[in-house]
Amino acid sequence: MIETDGEWLSEQFEKNLDLRVSKKPHQELALLSRIPNILIRENGNLIGYCSLNRRSGAIELCSLVVDESHRGKGVSHKILYLAWDRWRQDPIIHGKSVIPPIDLAAAMREEQISEDFVVLPMIAFTRNVAAAAAFNRAGFKIMSPKRRWWTLWLLRHKYGALKTKTIFSIIFDRLLRSFFIILIGERLPKNTKKVNFIKKWFQKRRRIFHYLSYANQYELFILEPNKVDSAPIRTEEKEQGIDSKIESFGMNFIDGGKLIKKGANISETKNWDEGAVIDLNKKLPLVDLSEE
Repeated sequence: MIETDGEWLSEQFEKNLDLRVSKKPHQELALLSRIPNILIRENGNLIGYCSLNRRSGAIELCSLVVDESHRGKGVSHKILYLAWDRWRQDPIIHGKSVIPPIDLAAAMREEQISEDFVVLPMIAFTRNVAAAAAFNRAGFKIMSPKRRWWTLWLLRHKYGALKTKTIFSIIFDRLLRSFFIILIGERLPKNTKKVNFIKKWFQKRRRIFHYLSYANQYELFILEPNKVDSAPIRTEEKEQGIDSKIESFGMNFIDGGKLIKKGANISETKNWDEGAVIDLNKKLPLVDLSEE
């Protein structure tokens, strides 16, 4: 880890409201040593990141982000490949010890002690078409709505495929994060327009309003444990027909490479993590962060 890692992560989380709250650079560096993560570098500089957080009954792939200047170059596929490789063979992220339990009886019989561990499913939430394509190529499956007891078996919910304990674990995590955001807010970007106290209060809690606005657009992707021996798709032959699968999600498939060849204005699509092109001239009420 280098000092610029903390600065890069802090900047990415600050700009992308779909991700967690941004922290100070030194705090981001401290988190890197505490939370399992995947880092992609180019010439020593960090250009891609994601974290692997253990929930009750599942591993959640969180905060997948790629540097703006490297989007459309397959960095997200490299991140997911490394995440899959660690998920299938690292017992620590599954809550297991690297030291196998001691069985004196088996040792005296000179029997081989098994070091296998139960692999938990890996889950991810996204509302972005580029991330959806990367998850699909990596073997994740978008889940269809299902009826569950907490909907009284009357309604189908898109997160119905998750176990009850996993849902409660995720809800608790989101509520805890939301509580601290509402309580103390978050740091505002530099050069933020100065406003009165009320508007500033809403600005510091803009991430909560963002989550609530797009809550229904986040899709659930699951990588089942039976995929531990199935490496993510990496060849062009196996990727044939991937666009039709993405379109079946109700999303529009866009080939970034073809757009560049046709002279597309990439500045209009740089908001990769927003899931849509944003009208920069249209200001959100009470959450105006434009520069003076």
